[in-house]
Amino acid sequence: SNNTASYTTTNMSGCDSIIYLDLTINQLQADIINNAPNLVALPANAVYQWLDCNNGYAVINGETNQTFFATSNGSYAVEVTHNNCVDTSLCESIDNVIVFENSFEKVPLLYPNPTMNSFHLDFGNQVKGLELQILDFNGKVIYFSSYTDIIDIEVDISYIERGVYTLHLIAEDPESHAILKLIKM
Repeated sequence: SNNTASYTTTNMSGCDSIIYLDLTINQLQADIINNAPNLVALPANAVYQWLDCNNGYAVINGETNQTFFATSNGSYAVEVTHNNCVDTSLCESIDNVIVFENSFEKVPLLYPNPTMNSFHLDFGNQVKGLELQILDFNGKVIYFSSYTDIIDIEVDISYIERGVYTLHLIAEDPESHAILKLIKM
């Protein structure tokens, strides 16, 4: 601790000088909160770089936010820089991302999944003429909506019963489709 280590020295004039230790220890422990398929890095207010543990801790380009939305199953870690210290978290597994089909340029981000009341879809770029359907286990359409020009949307499903559903996304421009798994808790 500070001021417990001291050193007394005498200068050429015979005067004593006392030197005290002024020690500052910056500690950093990078952690992840696993809300699969979403991962949140700790601590807050730091610099983040998400890594692919299954690919030799390769940097995931563009993934520098505190929250990482996994679009595929795998194992992920985060490198955190805070107060001039750098630490890498342990790897966290994600195994509940299921994309049955996708022809969009990027896999649409579906989060949170599982969800209780609503979910977000982020396409990463503008989609024109989107139809969204939620189908139950028997293939019955229980939700339908269409959108003209969107990049991301929030869908309220608070009234839907708990269960596993498929989300069908069909876009006109560019012509694309995706089928994703949605879990309602």
